[in-house]
Amino acid sequence: MNTPDKVHAGWPTIATERLCPVARERVEMEIRSHYQDAVEDHRAAGMPEMEAMARAVADLGDPNEAGKRFRKSHLTEWDQFLLARIVALCDRGRGRPRELFNCGPLLLLLVFGTLPTEKFPAPLLLRVLTLLSCAGWLSMPVWWPVSRWDLKSFRVLLVVDLAFLLISASFGWLMLWYILGLGGVLLGAIFYAFFAISQFAIVIKVLNRRDLWQEIQPPSSAPSAFDRWFSKRAIRLRKPRT
Repeated sequence: MNTPDKVHAGWPTIATERLCPVARERVEMEIRSHYQDAVEDHRAAGMPEMEAMARAVADLGDPNEAGKRFRKSHLTEWDQFLLARIVALCDRGRGRPRELFNCGPLLLLLVFGTLPTEKFPAPLLLRVLTLLSCAGWLSMPVWWPVSRWDLKSFRVLLVVDLAFLLISASFGWLMLWYILGLGGVLLGAIFYAFFAISQFAIVIKVLNRRDLWQEIQPPSSAPSAFDRWFSKRAIRLRKPRT
């Protein structure tokens, strides 16, 4: 037979399912605090300990319904995945310039963006905007350094990244149509629509809730491999010749 304490121990596990680790820890602490306060209130009202614990668990409500509310107000694992893509672009502490998840599609866009018009019939304006978006993504560590890791700057970065994403998605759609024909159009519509909608949802979520800032993992401030290589060359150049 499950005691109220055992029921309470399983309640946070169900309610925090699919939340990212930081959000899960925050919510579990909040649940534990509410549960303990409720037990103390019921005990103060004269209830026996077991009955007070059972009433406190009942006061928490349905964990599945609570989980839906928590996923709307906290970062989920999927939200963390989307944000990790942006944070990785700004991360200068990696041993390589960017993760393959970011580099692969960007390189493909750059290749098709520079193809002659007779080989890839894409509008000139869309080509220019796509190339500018790729340049903006690749240069993020320059114009958005880790020292600017604050909520206001990150919100601006999210909006800029979403604009880059929508531009590159339009170009990518044309690219898939050129390579795969009608099948590419359908595949692009499904993939880009899903990804753009997900990205738009996380932007709205972060813009509306200031406390989500505590759940976003910051990028590393350590120097990248390129930074270390450049520093060594600069030191050698500054040394006086004998």
